[in-house]
This record gives sequence, C-alpha cells and structure tokens, in this order.
Amino acid sequence: MSKSKGVFTLIFTAILTVLFFVYGISLKQVNKETIFLTQEQTRDFDSFKEDFEIKDVVVIKKTLDNRSEEEFLVEVTTLSEICNEDCEVLTKENLDIPNGLITLEGDGFKGVLIIGDITADILEKIVGVKYWSQNTAYAGVPYTNYLLNKYSNDIKQKLFPLMFIICFLLLWFFSKSLLSTLVLYLPCLLSVGLSLSMTRLVFFESNLVTSIVPLLVFVINFSIVIHLYYTFIHSQDMSQAFKLKKEPLYLMIFTTFVGFLSLGLSELTAIRQFGLLSSFLIAFTALLTIFYSLNVGSLLKIGVSKGTDYFSSYFLCFLSLKLIFGSAVVLIALGTYQGSKIPILTDATEYFPKDLRIKEKMIEIARTVIGTPVLEIIIDNDSGESLTINDLKRLDNIELELEESLQSESFKILSANKIVKMINRVYSKEDRLPDHLIAYHTLKSKAPVDLASGLITDNHYHLSILGAPLDFHEYEIFLKHISKVLESSKFKFKYNGLFYHLMTAQKEMMVTLVKSFLSSLLVISVLALFYFRRLKIFFIFLFVNTLPVFISLIIFRYFDFSLNIATVMTYSISLGLVVDSTFHLVHILKEDELNPIYYFQTTVKPIFVTGLILSFTFFLFGFHDFLPIRQFGLCLGIICLIGLYLDLKVLPRLLGHKSL
Repeated sequence: MSKSKGVFTLIFTAILTVLFFVYGISLKQVNKETIFLTQEQTRDFDSFKEDFEIKDVVVIKKTLDNRSEEEFLVEVTTLSEICNEDCEVLTKENLDIPNGLITLEGDGFKGVLIIGDITADILEKIVGVKYWSQNTAYAGVPYTNYLLNKYSNDIKQKLFPLMFIICFLLLWFFSKSLLSTLVLYLPCLLSVGLSLSMTRLVFFESNLVTSIVPLLVFVINFSIVIHLYYTFIHSQDMSQAFKLKKEPLYLMIFTTFVGFLSLGLSELTAIRQFGLLSSFLIAFTALLTIFYSLNVGSLLKIGVSKGTDYFSSYFLCFLSLKLIFGSAVVLIALGTYQGSKIPILTDATEYFPKDLRIKEKMIEIARTVIGTPVLEIIIDNDSGESLTINDLKRLDNIELELEESLQSESFKILSANKIVKMINRVYSKEDRLPDHLIAYHTLKSKAPVDLASGLITDNHYHLSILGAPLDFHEYEIFLKHISKVLESSKFKFKYNGLFYHLMTAQKEMMVTLVKSFLSSLLVISVLALFYFRRLKIFFIFLFVNTLPVFISLIIFRYFDFSLNIATVMTYSISLGLVVDSTFHLVHILKEDELNPIYYFQTTVKPIFVTGLILSFTFFLFGFHDFLPIRQFGLCLGIICLIGLYLDLKVLPRLLGHKSL
C-alpha cells in the first residue's frame, strides 16, 4: 500500500472532519418539558395546552434585605422590557387579588409572576441581570428547561474537550508514536463531527439525552482503532490485521448497533430518538473507521513491544468453575433483591447540584407565593351544553370538597370560580359566586388575561391544583383522594398536566429498561448461536452478559443511584459494549491450538486497553454536576469494568480452558 494513498486519505478525512465540526458545532441544546414523556403523552399535553390556551409561568421570589421597594419596582420595569410583548409581568401593584391563592408580598419578600411565551433566551437575560440573580428564587417549567439547557451544554463545552484530550494522551502512551496517534485518532474525531452534524440535520436541536451520542460514538470508534492497531503490531500489515479481526469486528459493530437500536422501542421520545440516532451513527462511522484504517496502514509505526507483558500471566489463567457458579448464585439473588429497591426518578428538580437547593427553593415558592401545578383537571358537562351559573355553583361545591379532602394548606386550587370569588371579595366583600352568568364573566374579565385564560370555555371547565412537588408514592395517594371526590359528581372529568404525565411516565421507564435489554440480549445471543452453531455458546453468552447486570444492581443500590431518563438506557447500551469483547474472545478461543503470546497480544491486550479506556472515559462523566449524566457515566463505567473482568477471567473457563 503506497504512502501517497495513505496521505491522501488522511488529508481528505481531516478536511471532512473540519467541515462536519463547522456545521455541527452550532447545534443548540433545547430541553422541552415534554422530554420525559411518551409520544402519546406529549400529544395529549400539547393538545391540552392549545385547547385551553395554557401559558408558560415563571414565579420569582425576591428577598428584599435592605433594598428599597422603589428599587424593586424599577427592576420590575427591567423585566417588562426583557419580556417586551412576549410575556406579562405581574406584581402586587398590578394584580389586585387578596393573598391566599397568590401571595406576591410577604414578610421580607416580594413576588413576581411572569406569564406568556417565556423562552430560554428571555430567562437567560433575566437571570443575567445582577439584581435578579442575587437573593432570588425561581420556579416554573421554563426555568427548569433553562437549567436543563445550561447543564446539557456543559457536556459539549467541558466534557467533550476533557475526554478528547485524555483519550489522545492515552493513545499516545500506548502507541509510543505521535504520528501513529494522530493517524489513529482522526477517524474518532470524524465520528464526533459527523454525529453533531447528523443530529442537527435530523432533529435540528439536541437535548440532554441526545447530547451524549457523540461521546458514545467516539469511544466505540476508539475501541475499533485499538483492536486493529494491536493486531497490526503483530502482523505489521493492516490488511492482514483486518483479515484476522474481520469477523469479530463485524460482530462487534452489529451487536453494538443492536444494543443501541433496542432503545428505539421505547415510548419515551428522547430515549427513542437517542436509540435510533446512535445506532445508525455507530454502524456507519464504524465502517468508515475500518475503511480509513485500511488505507492509512502505511503511515503507522510499530511503537510497542511484540512480546508478552509482565502481567500477561494473570490473564492466561482463569477462575475455577466452583467459584464462578457459587458466586453467581449469590450475586444473582442479591442483585435481584437490591434492584427492586432502586428508586425511579423523573422529578427534574432532583437532577441539579444539591448546593444550589433548586428543589428546596421551588418548594419554598410553592408554600409562600404560589404552588406548582401538580394536576390539571378538565371537567365536562354531561349534557354537552354550555355551563350555566348553577353548573358553576355545583362545581364550586366540588372544589370545596376537593380542598377538604386534601386537608393541607400545601395545596390550593386555581380555577375560574376561585378567581371570580376573590375579585368579588374585593368589590362586594362577599366570598361567593354571583347569581347571574353575566356578572360572573364581568368579574372574571377584571383578572389579568394571561392568568384567567383557558380556565373556562362554553362547556369545559379547567382547574389546576397547585402545591409542592410530590414523589411517586405520595402522588398516587393524592390522586386517589381527588378521584374519590370527582367520581361522586355528575360531571365527566379527565386528568392532564406536565406533572401528572411525569408521574405516569415512571412506569414506562421500567418498561423501556426491560424491553430494550431483553430484546437486545435475545438478538445478540441468537446471533452467537447462529454464528458459532453451538448451543453451549448461546447459554454462555446469556450467563456472561447478564451477570454484570445483577452485580451492578448491588453496586448501584449501595451508592444510591436511581433509574432516570439517562440511567434507564445503560443496560442495553452496556450489553452492546460488553458483548464486543465476548465475540473477540470466543472467535479466538475456539481454535484448537492457540499460541499464548498471540492470544495475549492480539486479543487480551486490546480488550484490556479498550475496556479500561471505555470505563475511564465513562467515569469522567462522574465529574459532571448534572445527576442523570453523572450516574449514566458511572453506571456504564462500572458495568464495563465488571464485563471486562468476566470476559477475561470467566469466559475462557466456561469455554473449556483452565489456562493457556
């Protein structure tokens, strides 16, 4: 193979890499409130927002300290200027509603409601104002989305560069040649640029889940490069190296593709997008990396020793069958028990660093200013006719029953009736609904348009229950109390709202985990059976690649990990990664006569190196402040380490080798 062909391939790949990065680097991070919902829930919620003209709401609680009220009013003007015509800013001065449902002034604080079309750009400008960044607490879905954007952006701005630099240095360390490092590293960078570009081209934007795709594509291509390079060292010819590794490499690509593609079965939109995008990118970039490597082999230098290493003897002897199966029984039983106790976490306020006290501040706002909508209830008149004043009074009685059943000051009801009664109290000092529908709508019209819109239509009545965020079990109890009251009324009702959908989406997370893992495990194991044509290998695959799951569950429970939007993907992803080395080992260990030096140099060493690098790079995620990303990386790193040990010390023994 001529060096000129290798140089041309190198330069052409470098140009493509730059072009892909130029196009993809501007990929925006946009995390919508529906990211954690299923596709059906997203449609239902979007329809609800459109039908009832639901506006975005951000609540600000400003502790005044020694600042004057005049300064507060001046800074409120700044908020109005930032909002322009997109949103409305409400304070005690322009919202003439008695304290109770909404408290915009209290002991040592002032409250502000911002209602309308509140984008991330608007919130970024507001938080960027010094006055509104100090002694200030925020609550509301747009604010949570703003924080999600901020922390998922950190992946591209901090985690990407850190991982790229460390992997480059590790490759340099193992290859002992700067030229070889640059040549081998380039296709890995190309895969990142291509991933960013394809995400922008297909989805136009990225979120906290799909932002991980370039990192995963990078490390998988990095693994392919390591496998080819170590075999190249032995054969000193890249074409011969590929010929020796062709079958396990193609199996590796296919099984990794299956592991990620299985996530495409999820009903959760973000996870399905992640699975489809990552699987096809992994397959395509892996084939590009192999093609590239075959053309640049002439540029590589032999920079490492061909002999055995001082620790090779450790990997050439294997565990006993008694120890393997005895430990497996204990670990599977303990893992099953501990796995049932791992909590499911969909409350996004729990994802942020504890020292920021995001959830505590939101709970504080819910109790002192206005609560978070924890449930939206849509009530229809049975007759299908327009609501009369008598219907509204009956609904008022239902609201009173709901308040009584909840028996807590933490919950309040926002409804057209509630607003009308509050305004009526201001004008007539009477806390009741008027006797005529015209008077009812006249009083309602005096409320801010954005606050009262969508609460009532001709034959639909909508009320929100406001309160502090609840965990899943508390929410189930809360929902039972609500349903008991509503079922005794003559009205039809249904539930909606972001918080309601988030709670019901928790079950789908478990379905995603089980469905994706089992489907990928089945496909991969059947592939092993079909390829190696031995039933024994089928069961070995099942055993070796499911045991890490049970072991990891014990570790996850010990470290208080949770199942969340990111960690729910780890099992099918890790299966696709861990099984790669299984295929490499089975492929070589099936030979009757095996040279221990050849086995160690071309199979054990690249598996060991790639396993360590994979685990190490995933452990870098552990330094990220955002909980799903941090736990996602730590989970994958732990499972990869467990899988690495089982492959190198257990798999050969199960295949009949006591030692080599």
